[in-house]
Amino acid sequence: MRWKYRQYLHLFINKKEDTSMNNQLEGIYAPYIKQYIDFKKRLGFKYNTETKVFSFFDRFTIRRGEKIVGITRDLAVAWCNLNPNESSSYKYHRCVCLNQLASYLCKIGFQSYIIQLPPNKNTFTPYIFSRKQVADLFEACDNVIGKKKEWTPRS
Repeated sequence: MRWKYRQYLHLFINKKEDTSMNNQLEGIYAPYIKQYIDFKKRLGFKYNTETKVFSFFDRFTIRRGEKIVGITRDLAVAWCNLNPNESSSYKYHRCVCLNQLASYLCKIGFQSYIIQLPPNKNTFTPYIFSRKQVADLFEACDNVIGKKKEWTPRS
């Protein structure tokens, strides 16, 4: 049974997400994505989440069968459509990443479409306690009886 644990041990020890994610890129944009990620990391950004987003983008372009380097309007709109299981803030983040890549591609000579960013709607609704609830909370805290610990000096 011991060997089973060893085969999964590498998943938890010496995990190098950045390089493995960078090496998985295979699409037409792979060399440019790698260059861009390296550029951002040399500037001091961690760029871990963005690396994952670009990995998803790379797989997306492979599924679409993209053959020409340069982000088209069609590709940008398809990428920025909201998936049913993601938040609007994640969609916004994906679109920002795409725009940054498109801007980089433009600067190195590939005409690319920069999409208008979708609204970043905050869907968080805070719960506001009533005065009675706050009073009840403080009253309950005042009535908590804790164990008295004796202080003992360390020797």
